[in-house]
Amino acid sequence: MATIEFENVSKRFGDSVAVDNLNLTVQDGELLVLLGPSGCGKSTVLRMVAGLDEPDEGLIKINQETVNDVEPRDRDVAMVFQSYALYPHLTVARNLEFPLRRRGVEQAERQKIVSDVAETLQLTPLLERKPAELSGGQRQRVALGRAIVRKPSVFLMDEPLSNLDAALRVETRAQIVALQRRLMTTTMYVTHDQVEAMTMGDRIAVMKAGVLQQLATPKVLYSLPANVFVAGFLGNPPMNLLPGTVGSSTEGSPVIRLTGGELPLPSAYVGLNLPEAVFAGVRPEALTVDPDGSLSAVTTIAEVLGSEVHVITALPDGSHLIVRQDADLPIPERNESIRIRADDPESILLFDALSGERVQAR
Repeated sequence: MATIEFENVSKRFGDSVAVDNLNLTVQDGELLVLLGPSGCGKSTVLRMVAGLDEPDEGLIKINQETVNDVEPRDRDVAMVFQSYALYPHLTVARNLEFPLRRRGVEQAERQKIVSDVAETLQLTPLLERKPAELSGGQRQRVALGRAIVRKPSVFLMDEPLSNLDAALRVETRAQIVALQRRLMTTTMYVTHDQVEAMTMGDRIAVMKAGVLQQLATPKVLYSLPANVFVAGFLGNPPMNLLPGTVGSSTEGSPVIRLTGGELPLPSAYVGLNLPEAVFAGVRPEALTVDPDGSLSAVTTIAEVLGSEVHVITALPDGSHLIVRQDADLPIPERNESIRIRADDPESILLFDALSGERVQAR
């Protein structure tokens, strides 16, 4: 097992900054997910750990040893790619043992290691097949097995499930998590899929344009996003971010004024020196369609998703607001005028409209 440390790491490709001053520590035995949109630098971070790309600035350490000048083969890391990268002319067994052959491991030991890994990944019946005879999920398990046989200090996984269909992704990500928990090998996992990140990661590092936005557990990221980017990126559907100002209601109580009405100001913000312009962050599941609600909106569309419905609405200023409700509740019609209330005003977050950062509450 190992720790991985990034100290002020930057990487450029010409005039493009792929990674900008990254400071991050992956803990021993942790499964850390790098999450962000395409082009945010997450795969470049992985490639720098593997030694496939060199940082322009900063240090990368594995087990407290700087590896900037260490050859990829000497870093004791194993990488699993999106494309499987299997040898098509070799059987599953030969694919699995290939890294061991390269290391000069004796045949008897090779066979034992391959047999153990195949049993772990439920590949034993497939050992004599070639990749063309396997399903996508089976090929991905072979790719995982080829990394496992090396018994590396670090696993690096670059969007390994993106070529699988939805059902296989769910099954295979559960297998990866169970395997990582059993082996306790330090793992960095790259994905743009927030569901993968939230269900797999011990912690998640959210990136945007090469910059680390927030590093936290899935629970903290969801409940206390650091800024509007993280708030809007995490969650399905994402957090509502409604432009408004802080003021007082006609009764004198503190409220957040929006174009469609107002929301109560959470008590944790009362008495603080707040920005003049804010975004009110409200999760869709914290809202309810209610004739007595304090917000006025017009239904754009209602998406029926089996057990739940996403009611997508528009406020008078054109900003969108989504309500997530149970499918057995009345579903508003398109272009219907409705009112919405916040179930738990204390769950509302405020973000500075200028900086985008979450306002620290008491």
